[in-house]
Amino acid sequence: MGDLIIDADRFQKIVGSAATHLDVQNNGALDGLTSDQSQLSYSFDVADAHFTVVNTDPVGRDNSAPVVWLAKDLEQARARGAKQLFVFGHKPAFTYYFGMGEKPHPGIAGLDKSEAVRDGFWDVIEPFGATYFCGHEHAFQMSQPRGAAWQVLVGSGGSPWDAQPGEVTKAPATDRSYAWATVSIHQSGRVVVDAYAFSGSLGPTRHVKHVLLPR
Repeated sequence: MGDLIIDADRFQKIVGSAATHLDVQNNGALDGLTSDQSQLSYSFDVADAHFTVVNTDPVGRDNSAPVVWLAKDLEQARARGAKQLFVFGHKPAFTYYFGMGEKPHPGIAGLDKSEAVRDGFWDVIEPFGATYFCGHEHAFQMSQPRGAAWQVLVGSGGSPWDAQPGEVTKAPATDRSYAWATVSIHQSGRVVVDAYAFSGSLGPTRHVKHVLLPR
């Protein structure tokens, strides 16, 4: 959404509030990246919420995230008084094993292709109380991989599902559904994620998940 966040007028018309503390510069150097990460890993504030987008496939380092820059970015946001921290990336930190086995289908591994990379990333997400939104897998799943911070995987917006026809999955009522999630930020500071989905047969939309995020 780089074209949106640098178009301040359009952003304000759509969101209703201007983005502040916009950082779309080349932020890869802190993590030793030599390719230009401008508008690939970036962040901004809207009111007292902070939004960070990370590139999970920088050139030469697929399945990774700029954790040094991310930690600095979230720390600065907290210092400014940000109450909610939302991080977005393409690949999940924790791959959802939707089949009955314990191995993902080829080509859909997340940051946990390397456990050290996955842990380094989540070691930043969790202490800051951030919520991580991702896709890549054509499935729906919301989880607390370590029991605190949430990973919201919504990769089933319209593409064919990764699970094959007839394949038994762990959560067939939800993981093979066309799904989306809404986030409601209340003036009290309460943050709620509600997920909705409908089946491949275009059945009625159902409310499939209601989560109160930790403050």
